[in-house]
Amino acid sequence: MIGNSQLDDITNDIIEAHEQLGLPCEDKTHLTYIVTLIHEDQHSHRHISDDEIRVIKNAIRTIPSGKQRVLLRALDNTLFYLHQYCGWQLPQPQNKKLNDTQLAWMQLISLQAHDASRLYEGYLEDRHDFLNNRPVLHISFVTVALSIEVAPLPLVYWADILNRADAIELYEQQLTLVVYHQSKRASNTQQPNYFTRYALTPFTCRLLLDYFDTKEQKVTTKGLHQRLNAYLSAAPYYLENKTLSQWQHCFQQIWLNEYELPSVLLLDMSQPHRHVAFHLSPSQAQHDHAISNIYDQDWHQPDYSTFSSNKSQGWPHRDLLKTIKNQPSSKWKTLLSEQFSTPPAWHHDNIVPTILYFFTYDLIQYGGVKAATLSVSSLSKYTNIYKTLSNHPLTYVQACDHDGLMQWATTLYESIDSEGERWLIYNFLRFLPQLSVTEHFDISQFSSPFLSLSVDPFRLSVDQCFITLEALFSQSNGSALQRLFCAVALILGFYGALRRGEVLRLRCQDIVCNPDNPCRFTLRICNTSEGNTKNKSTRFVYLTLPDSIAKLVRVVRHIKRHCSPTTPLLGFENESMTSRQLHYLLPVTKALKALWGNNVRFHHLRHSGAHWLMQQGLLLAFDWDDSPFCVGDATQAILTKQACQERFYFWLEGRDFSHMNDGLLFDVIAEQLGHSHYATTRWSYLHGIEWLPPLFLINERGFEKQ
Repeated sequence: MIGNSQLDDITNDIIEAHEQLGLPCEDKTHLTYIVTLIHEDQHSHRHISDDEIRVIKNAIRTIPSGKQRVLLRALDNTLFYLHQYCGWQLPQPQNKKLNDTQLAWMQLISLQAHDASRLYEGYLEDRHDFLNNRPVLHISFVTVALSIEVAPLPLVYWADILNRADAIELYEQQLTLVVYHQSKRASNTQQPNYFTRYALTPFTCRLLLDYFDTKEQKVTTKGLHQRLNAYLSAAPYYLENKTLSQWQHCFQQIWLNEYELPSVLLLDMSQPHRHVAFHLSPSQAQHDHAISNIYDQDWHQPDYSTFSSNKSQGWPHRDLLKTIKNQPSSKWKTLLSEQFSTPPAWHHDNIVPTILYFFTYDLIQYGGVKAATLSVSSLSKYTNIYKTLSNHPLTYVQACDHDGLMQWATTLYESIDSEGERWLIYNFLRFLPQLSVTEHFDISQFSSPFLSLSVDPFRLSVDQCFITLEALFSQSNGSALQRLFCAVALILGFYGALRRGEVLRLRCQDIVCNPDNPCRFTLRICNTSEGNTKNKSTRFVYLTLPDSIAKLVRVVRHIKRHCSPTTPLLGFENESMTSRQLHYLLPVTKALKALWGNNVRFHHLRHSGAHWLMQQGLLLAFDWDDSPFCVGDATQAILTKQACQERFYFWLEGRDFSHMNDGLLFDVIAEQLGHSHYATTRWSYLHGIEWLPPLFLINERGFEKQ
């Protein structure tokens, strides 16, 4: 049974989701009734069927009054929230109702068309006067400038930003604004404190810096709303007072008309919760030792001559705790570096003690999410789970297999009855992607379906991909073929945006080189005897690779020319899937972590490929000859008009993009990634939104004297 506090959190979030769009929503009493009905079906997956919705509607129809209509609207409100915020898949009839909801939102925006025009003209005049006369900086002018030049966000976000002097951040040679997701459940321990980035114009950046220097008192949403009403009722605007949502609709109308932003992208710009950004990890390329070990076998093979099923295994994390127990926390890091410079090896038959060792090491060295240094009692609390873990061993081979790892984690999680211990195990499971062996672990399966989907944001540039390729090739302790297979695995994961299982199961017959262009390849991603695709269906991925990269793929195809068509592309004849994971994917993961940080996983190659594919598509749509971003030479090379046309040749077939139905662009991109909906691509793969405005906000005036 769902708890009252959880019910309260969920209903608050549903109401808040509608308020941010200015849409009507039923009250908490009716929403609580609907959420309880949905929860009774024990949804562990984010999916609801036609039959389940029919059961809920039948329950509503047993009520002999007009309350039925109210509850049916509450059902629509709840399903809208679950789809838009929590990533639930809904049946087709319900999706049509969501389109009606989006249409209602667009109608509310269109009602502000007249005032939006006056607001925009007034702002241009106000800004000109400000630059010429330099009056006292007004918080409302700053808010208007941010809403028109940065993003049409709800005022609750601007109030938060105006209270944070650290909101401005230089990111990839771009001035950006760090915007934290606003939610009444921000303190929920299962929900990360997500943030996203927006691009700042030089003018708004200067305004914000000047405003932070004024050291005004803390801003509240209510106070900002009142001051905005007063400011915009005077010259040069002369606008009537509006509600919070009406002001946002007014600014959204400006972006819709003045900037010609499509409605889908307008929703992305208006709602920070629709995308998640990430902090760049400092390059770790100087860690030569870590790079030189990427091909080393770091696990102990079982000694079958002395094998005993009753053989007990130690827990090395207890040595860590024993060493620091009576020492001041200021000495902990020194003790770690002096006494534990070499981590324990992975045991072939059970790697759980080694995982817990690394987990404990990180807690001691870096602290928790909120506290930089944890007390010894807290460390003991987080790591006492070894008593539970001792009943659930995990072999090295099982850990390298995604399905095997997920099955182990599910069995472990479901074996626990106590909510407190479940949280401790959940916290431990969150650490698994930090390790090369278990980097493919998916924590989202263990979070409440009424929370937003978890996302692990990161992406690499083409230049970083090249550096990783060089690291894979330059280590002499890997055989020539192993290094080649690892490099091609990286190339397919990055340029093809493939999942690790798709790379692993790709067969010789599933890759075809275009006879007219040796850099153009077609990949067939399908079910094989070794496993199925995520959605159980076949798709075709079309690649155009740089010449130097394409040669490596052609070399592998040449080597395999006499093999059976069903032979895996990467690996030797009759080599097991487990062996291929250990020898051709694990070194890639180790290289990525050594170079770009422990949070980087093989799956982030797919994130990267999806991002650059979207960039190439948008550059074609906005008719750019070159990218407007400050990126490396290799990345810039794939963003030229010719490179973008080559990448989408499978769709354009030699035609200019202006001859295509550009409304299909997002669907074409999603199809290449194996996604049924653009929403999946946007939330899980397109991190941040700072890359979007420079593509369509073409400053025709350039930098004027003012």
